[in-house]
Amino acid sequence: MTDITKESGVNGCEIPEDAVEKLVEKAAVEIVEDKTLDSKTKAVEILSMYHESFSGPMPSPRMMADYEKVLPGAAERIIAMTEEQQRHRIALEKVVIPKQVKQSGRGQVFAFSICILMLLFAGYCVSAGAEWTAVITIVLALVSVVGLFITGKYKIKKDLEDKE
Repeated sequence: MTDITKESGVNGCEIPEDAVEKLVEKAAVEIVEDKTLDSKTKAVEILSMYHESFSGPMPSPRMMADYEKVLPGAAERIIAMTEEQQRHRIALEKVVIPKQVKQSGRGQVFAFSICILMLLFAGYCVSAGAEWTAVITIVLALVSVVGLFITGKYKIKKDLEDKE
């Protein structure tokens, strides 16, 4: 049997519609000529072999035309809705992104301040004769900062993966 997925491209690459139709027709002929299948199975395989997918903020052009046939003016309404959603998202990003940058900056300032305070405390501990307390304080400060950077990078990577 013809494997349409192998012949029609890799990972969602676009192929001309007439090429897809030829592949579907070729597969349908192979199914019809297959002597091992009963007529009901052949019909089910032929009816279920064509799959169309589309990804994006709007329906595919073919679906838009179908919407327009069913409800005149629907395509224009869908486009207007998509444009409004895009304007809303851009406006939201103009507010949210600068706030996230400020928040990140404040976090770095606070982390730096805490590290300085811990180092000052470690210096005091050394001058007071408590060297082990100073060592533990310095190790805790380093582990905290490194841990925050690692979890921050992981969170950023996870957020990017979630958006995709």
